[in-house]
Amino acid sequence: MIYRKIEDKYIVSFLICLAFVVRAVFLSQTDNEYGYEAVCRALFGIEWSKNPILVPNPAWPSMHFYIMGLFLKAWNNILLTPRVVSLLAGSLTILPYYFLLKILFDKKVAFYSSLILVFYHEHIRISITSLSEAPYLLFLILALFYFFKYQDGRKMSYMLLSSMWLNLACFTRYEGWLFVFLLSMFLLYKKQWKILSVYLPLSLIAPLIWIFLVYLKTHMPFFFRMANLEHIRINMDYLNMGLQERSLVWFK
Repeated sequence: MIYRKIEDKYIVSFLICLAFVVRAVFLSQTDNEYGYEAVCRALFGIEWSKNPILVPNPAWPSMHFYIMGLFLKAWNNILLTPRVVSLLAGSLTILPYYFLLKILFDKKVAFYSSLILVFYHEHIRISITSLSEAPYLLFLILALFYFFKYQDGRKMSYMLLSSMWLNLACFTRYEGWLFVFLLSMFLLYKKQWKILSVYLPLSLIAPLIWIFLVYLKTHMPFFFRMANLEHIRINMDYLNMGLQERSLVWFK
């Protein structure tokens, strides 16, 4: 196949550009519709750009709000900027995804899997709304890439980079917390005791900081458990609203 003769950097550059174009086309033809959460997150990002605080919303980890807020300070377009954050994150995810799969499998699997991701409808959808999944997946896949690159090359710097990106993932969405446990179990299974003793404490920094910050704000360290149940209910109500009612959420 022709891709076997092309250098990785050219393949990845092409796939990133293709992913960006595909997502940009869909973004230009759609609005920020993926339930109440997409709208709510954009509003918190807008609020953070005007008044930066550590915990904009104790129900959700704050990294996504910080990123949107910083982008809004550079380009103050409340309708597009939060979505452009996801567009860029979704497109750039191709980079670590390709090289992660090349480490775990081979160049053929990496190429075709990345090509599938370029056109995968669900990833396109989260890449054109102001949800946190696109940045989260970028951080998580970077963490996984460096984690398994360490297994391939055994350089401590890879594990440090993996824990850094995993902390960013944990400070973006709660699903990242599960990977702290899973990756630690992998090291335990491999009997890599020394690395585990470093990797686990480093990867717990973001979850522990977040629990502490939530406690300072609400006096309930696990407030986010109850709050997220309420957000699910609100999201379902929002999905059942008409267009006019939804517009009131944006412009009230």
